[in-house]
Amino acid sequence: VTWALHDLSSHQLFSDWSRLYLLRLARQEGDNDGDRRHRMKSVNPRYVLRNWMAESATRKAETNDFSEVVLLHDVLGNPFIAQDAAEESGYAARPPLWGRRLKKYGELGYFHLLLPQGRLSIRGSVSESLC
Repeated sequence: VTWALHDLSSHQLFSDWSRLYLLRLARQEGDNDGDRRHRMKSVNPRYVLRNWMAESATRKAETNDFSEVVLLHDVLGNPFIAQDAAEESGYAARPPLWGRRLKKYGELGYFHLLLPQGRLSIRGSVSESLC
């Protein structure tokens, strides 16, 4: 995600971290960028439930529009691959400004969304700084 890398690269310790990371990569024999990228993408999800996403879905659901609840369910069911609908909804983009003001939903980070067919529970670790 380009915006996150841009933010990270402006940190005062980024150049030190980058230098150490490149040294570590040089010591790993038989490893290549393609294999490493594949391994990273298989364990680091592209989409993670954020407060602003849950808030947006909740607001729509309160008007009986469950389309975003269903979209979140589908996207978070396979969060490791890019999905057109998720990209169009901005789920991998920088959080919207209004979303940065949201607070954590519950101490345990549980989200319960009521659907006409029953309750959908999504468990996530939510941080105010990552809204």
